Order: sequence, then structure tokens, then C-alpha cells
Amino acid sequence: DADLLHPSQDTGLRFESQRGYFWVTQVSQRWVAVTCGGHRWAGQLVSVEMEQRKERGDELRKLNSGIAGVIGKQPVQRPEVHLLYDDMNDVDHAGDLLFRSISPTEASGIFVGFDTGLTAGAGFHTCGSFLPTMERTNLDMTHPQIQIWNQELLAVAGAAARICYDQAMSAVECQLSTGDSDADVTEQVASSWWSMRALRQLEQRVSAGDEGDEAGTATSGFEAEEASARAIATELMSAHQFR
Repeated sequence: DADLLHPSQDTGLRFESQRGYFWVTQVSQRWVAVTCGGHRWAGQLVSVEMEQRKERGDELRKLNSGIAGVIGKQPVQRPEVHLLYDDMNDVDHAGDLLFRSISPTEASGIFVGFDTGLTAGAGFHTCGSFLPTMERTNLDMTHPQIQIWNQELLAVAGAAARICYDQAMSAVECQLSTGDSDADVTEQVASSWWSMRALRQLEQRVSAGDEGDEAGTATSGFEAEEASARAIATELMSAHQFR
């Protein structure tokens, strides 16, 4: 487990939501793994804890009373949002349909206790204290106060994703640090690192696409597809250098 953001009364390290109705009080991460049938799925769970900003006074009371009038109870005082990522350093589920259905890399979703059918539009699943429609197949964006609530939580989820991204890029920078002042050497190391990482993901995709073939057989069309994918990926990486 690790804290990406752990505020305290001493440091005052916290930030407010987009429209200022919540304080984000903690962002933490932990790693989870499931093993089944010889395959393993590993992921990173990012949890965001919030609390309502009492400083908003009448505006906050109006928000809560408006929501209570629709759902029949007061909304939670300490909402949460969770993001679930694949652990790209521990991927071994390409050939397992169950784990592929769990993986947010295959299809990300928004959950309110179960899948709403909405996509997150990014490489993670998200769930939390969202307020859905009566059918529970969408987030309610029609009622004014409920719309504000859901928009605030979605914005917080986006901010948490940005924190994760910044942390991941900092980790990559540390891994690629060579201590050499020659910029060309560092660029070569970075290019090689990104190339191998991207090709590994391509291999996972290609393996998943071949699961319908019979064991011990391979078609020339599949081999050509794999070679073509590698060539395209290498060309793109060379052209853009992943800066």
C-alpha cells in the first residue's frame, strides 16, 4: 500500500473538487491480484476519500436537500471514488476470457455497485458514490443537484487519474536515469525502454487474437499480422521517440 496524497491537519495538504463542494482528503493505492486456472491478473486500486465542505454553508445544504428529495435520504458525508488499473508490469491474462473481461484495458467501465454499461473513456474502471438513474444504467444528469454531485465525483476521478499519471511518469524517469550527462545516451535508453514496453503490449494483444486457433497450429496470415504490427509499432516509436 502507498499514499499518493495523505493530508493532515499539520500540513494542510488537500485540494477541493472542481466546484468546491468537497475536500479531497486522501488518495491512496494498493495492488491486488487474482490467480485462477494457471492465469494471473494483477491490478492497481486507487482510492480517493472526500468530505463535504462545511464552508459552503447554504449552498451545501441546498445541494443535500435537493438530492434527499429525490433519493429519499441524505447523501453520504464522506463520498469515495475508486479507480482500478491493470498492472502493466504483471500481465498474464491474454489467453483467459474471465480475466480479459475484468481488465479495464479491454473495456473500461463506470460502476455503481455493478456495471452501468457506461465506459470510463480511459484505461481504468471507476466506481464510487455516484447517483444513478432509476434504471441504474446511467448516471443521473437531469436533476440539477444530482448532476452537480455526479460531475464533482467524475472531476475528482479525473484529478486522481492525473496524480497516478504524474507518479507513473516520475517512476519511469527514475528508471531511465543513467547519471550520464550525454543527452543522446539517455534518449537511446528511453527509446529502448518504451519500445520493449510497447512491443510487450502488442504481443499480449496478438496472443489474445490467436486464442481461437487450435493448439499447436499457426497460420501464415497470423504470423504476417504479428510481423506487420511489430513493424508499424517500431516505425512509430522511432518517429516520435516517445517524448
